[in-house]
Amino acid sequence: MCATNSRDLSVFVDSAAEAQADFGVDPVSVCSAWHAALASAAPVQGEALPAPISPVQALPEEVEGLPSAPATAKPSPRPIVRTRPQPPFAVVLHDDPVNTFEYVVGVLMWVLRCGKNEAFDLTLRAHRTGKSVIWAGTKEHAELKAGQIRSCGPDPATMHRGARPLGVHIEEMPAAC
Repeated sequence: MCATNSRDLSVFVDSAAEAQADFGVDPVSVCSAWHAALASAAPVQGEALPAPISPVQALPEEVEGLPSAPATAKPSPRPIVRTRPQPPFAVVLHDDPVNTFEYVVGVLMWVLRCGKNEAFDLTLRAHRTGKSVIWAGTKEHAELKAGQIRSCGPDPATMHRGARPLGVHIEEMPAAC
């Protein structure tokens, strides 16, 4: 609710309370209409119109004749939802005796966006041990990386020897303690 000065306050409070009781009109709406009416009225003999006051500023906490604001119930606390992080998945490259080292290194550089030395080390580890973890991350991203490696196909230089696409699979990594 609002008022421009103390002498108008009692008139406005009474009319706002009556409007709400009689017609179900919100006092804030009445306030806006009242300000609009005041703005269109001419000032009384050299008296300037005061600036509108917001409904929050206009009245003290409780005014006689107006019902107090209904007590609001505190919202019930939201249950705490604890999400578990996704376990990491590894992309595992298998040793390939047919595709050339250069081809495997080139595929890893392209798919993993790594340097030549890192790609060579990953390829050498797969060659020596039979398989090598070449990338780790979320399951969806690991599936994407494995699919990209497979989609490169076999080494064109060794297709006559029966080369196949690079052997990769994904597996869940053990959870960290």
